Amino acid sequence: MNNKYLILITAIILLSGCRANPFATRYYVSISSIAAENQPKAYYLLPGSKDINPNSLYYKEYSTYVHRSLKRNGFIQSETIDDAEVAIFITYGIGDPRNTQYSYSLPVYGQTGYSSSYSTFTTNIVGNTAYTTGTTTYTPTYGVVGYNNYSNNQTVYDRFIQLTGINLESYKKGKIEETFSTTLRSTGTTGDLRSVFPLILAGGLNYIGKNLPRLYNVSLNASHPNVKYITGKD
Repeated sequence: MNNKYLILITAIILLSGCRANPFATRYYVSISSIAAENQPKAYYLLPGSKDINPNSLYYKEYSTYVHRSLKRNGFIQSETIDDAEVAIFITYGIGDPRNTQYSYSLPVYGQTGYSSSYSTFTTNIVGNTAYTTGTTTYTPTYGVVGYNNYSNNQTVYDRFIQLTGINLESYKKGKIEETFSTTLRSTGTTGDLRSVFPLILAGGLNYIGKNLPRLYNVSLNASHPNVKYITGKD
């Protein structure tokens, strides 16, 4: 195969990989969670920050996702706070943009050697003398002959969702007693919290309200079953 065709094929592969595809993009979520034993499950959801307006359309959309995630983990939504055993406070946000540097390598394709060879011979007779000449043809092999290293800068955002449960029976007695605290964090190039909120929540779906021995890390894309469950599309 001619080297120019190898270069063309390589370019096509690289361009195909760079084509925007939200379902191929992977999101990385870190989960930390601690929980008390035998925690109550009947809950009432509340904003965990004065900056979160419970009447805003954003909060109503986010809380729908949260209700689904809590249901998956055995929690039961109460109609009023008086009927609940635990108040679950939700806090979320996105940090200011920051620049980071990253490095990557791309393969260089070329001839790596020969896989086989064959020879052809031609005999010519001049007078009473025969002359034989031969030609050897080699079959080249192609592959990765090295790598080119590159570095670049990109703008990223830190996003988080935190859910904290407070025992209402203890609260009525003047004592703040947490039943669980789960924090989901993600860093990426998307600065639109609304577009990534269900993805972040889906990353921690199996761990909300659980007692984890360490920090867990999860990666997923927009087609993951957890995302479909969170968004009600399963």
